[in-house]
Amino acid sequence: MNGQYRVDLFLLYNFLYLYSDGSVGYPKEAKVAGGSKIPIAVVISQSQRLAIGLKALNRGCTFSESRSPYSSTEANHTDYTTVASAATDMNGYEWTYGNSINGFGVKAYNSNFPAFFECGKYTAPSYYIDENKNAVNTTIPLTNNLVGKKWHLGSLGEWTYAYRVLGQGTDSWNSTTDSQNVAWDAQFFYSAFRQMGFLNSYYTYTYNAIPTSTEYDFMHNWQLGFYEDHIEVRSHFKEWGYGFFPFIRY
Repeated sequence: MNGQYRVDLFLLYNFLYLYSDGSVGYPKEAKVAGGSKIPIAVVISQSQRLAIGLKALNRGCTFSESRSPYSSTEANHTDYTTVASAATDMNGYEWTYGNSINGFGVKAYNSNFPAFFECGKYTAPSYYIDENKNAVNTTIPLTNNLVGKKWHLGSLGEWTYAYRVLGQGTDSWNSTTDSQNVAWDAQFFYSAFRQMGFLNSYYTYTYNAIPTSTEYDFMHNWQLGFYEDHIEVRSHFKEWGYGFFPFIRY
């Protein structure tokens, strides 16, 4: 009575998350919020059953190696030469696990295509955050309908969903050239990851050359440059890239 009291409030944005048991739910179900489940991805489309991994992968983050023929030969069955056409490409899983052209095989199993290869090896985050906000290092098994599911390198079209749902972006990706700036809220995007304990320290330069699985031509793929108030959508050399996020169809 008449004492001092401290109340800590833990406020979470109501993004939808994919949990390791295959369920989709709000943050209150996560261990970090006092629930019982472990989140592995944030849902960007329920109709497409598409989610983006909470763990950014910063190794092997280019479309291809820098040496020939990998950096100078077409690998996908389709090229897209404008932002408008590339934004319709929803085939990230196919470009990752389907047979490539020109004898490259499945890129997820070919280390000369590093970003695809890293997706092929990835299973789940190596930790979760508990209700005391402590990191618990553990192997996180994927169960129920997630058994056998694979992560893939997102296509440009799949990234448009992340842009709108997580970045509050409203611009149309409709340029008939090979580049376009589209407005978004970077901090809102990153909050989807931070509130689950990921990307707590990030630097803009780490994500200013995110590779997508969408090919522009024999030497270039489509990439994203993240900035505070906009994304730069552009084609760039395949051997160029920094961190990226794996996608999953659940």
